[in-house]
Amino acid sequence: MFTPLLFLILSVIRLYPFCNEIPEILTGPPDDWKYYVQQAIFLKNNSFLVHHPPEVRMQPAGYLYYYFLAIIFFFFGESTNYVFLIQAALLGISVALVFKIWAFNLKSIKHKYLFFLGLVMVSYLDIFRHYTFRILSENLSIF
Repeated sequence: MFTPLLFLILSVIRLYPFCNEIPEILTGPPDDWKYYVQQAIFLKNNSFLVHHPPEVRMQPAGYLYYYFLAIIFFFFGESTNYVFLIQAALLGISVALVFKIWAFNLKSIKHKYLFFLGLVMVSYLDIFRHYTFRILSENLSIF
């Protein structure tokens, strides 16, 4: 399936001129984005096995997302661009997997085509536009 590549190309177009948003996130208001980035940088700089204070673990709820971001920051550097590109690729993989899992139930090629087109449109119009370019744990849970 070409959907991961499609969403990657669309994200490169959207991310141009490739501005890193981490400084603005870290100096911005205390929200989910800030907690995720702070904890991911802490994990990357100290150790992936370091335990967090209990109050940090509760805000926000996406504890696994800290590690997802920390791994991206570790391998590609502390930049939101890489996070957004990987999240776009994961969205494309999700579309391909859903199509592969459910397409065998559809009898005609026309129905398969419409199902695939609907998946891509819903993914683009909702998830890609509103979630993929945010530091939110929902991106990981969609995959």
